[in-house]
Amino acid sequence: NNINNKNIYKNHINQSKEQPPDEMIEERKEYKELVKDLIDYNYLLEKNYDSKVLNCIVDASVNMLSSKSSLVKIGKKDIPYEEVKRRIYKLDVNIADHIYKSLKEIKSNIKNPTGYLVTTIYNSIDSACMGFV
Repeated sequence: NNINNKNIYKNHINQSKEQPPDEMIEERKEYKELVKDLIDYNYLLEKNYDSKVLNCIVDASVNMLSSKSSLVKIGKKDIPYEEVKRRIYKLDVNIADHIYKSLKEIKSNIKNPTGYLVTTIYNSIDSACMGFV
């Protein structure tokens, strides 16, 4: 099911750099639905995952996907947009669980929570590909 959704979204989401505001809003809605489908958002809610944390994961992923820049800042590196997009499309319920648990285990103050979240999402996808998730 997620594979079909990925293909549908890949074909329908407009990557134009010069979009009117209405199209940008629609694109973000489509990305949000895509990410929710990828991570099985409703299933995680049913399992009593904190919706605030899940929404942060979804929103950060949508922000990366809807970037209009050719490079996306991840940690201290500028990563090509297409590479970021390719990785985000690999999100699934297990990776979301890993990200969620990582975020819930934070004990110290984070100077840049948004940057930390983006880096955690990006690196968790790598960890899953290597079999650590």
